[in-house]
Amino acid sequence: MDKGIGRHLVHEMLEKQRFRAIELRRSGWRVSEIAAAFGMNRRAVTRWFTAYKRGGRRALLSKKAPGPKPKLSARESAKIISSIRSPATKFGFKTPAWSYWKVQHLIWKFTGKKLSISSIWRLLRRHGVVYGPQDRSSRSRLSTLVSYRKRRP
Repeated sequence: MDKGIGRHLVHEMLEKQRFRAIELRRSGWRVSEIAAAFGMNRRAVTRWFTAYKRGGRRALLSKKAPGPKPKLSARESAKIISSIRSPATKFGFKTPAWSYWKVQHLIWKFTGKKLSISSIWRLLRRHGVVYGPQDRSSRSRLSTLVSYRKRRP
């Protein structure tokens, strides 16, 4: 039997196996017996027990993958978001309304990074500037979603 580390199994299933392995260990099973029962490598099972000893049941829970690193730093994002709260004309554009392409140009101008329109939409949505799902009609018309509003005194 091929003894792997379980990468082909669903996360929830592995989580249940880890909890079951703890129960079996408490009832007197040896590590090698538990590993054979689950078709796992003995070292993987040992890591489960070590994690359990250090962190309890919480240490055996499945963890969501962190995902890719953001394309813009927190400082760069804050600078872009604060900038689009001003009219676009302040940054050399002919009209005061913002579009995704104007934001894209502004990001490139400030950071030297080129982000896709989808990435820009996600950035704006994450910061509460754009709401709702992106659709083809709103992709090119950020100005209808983000309009410059003069603050009243």
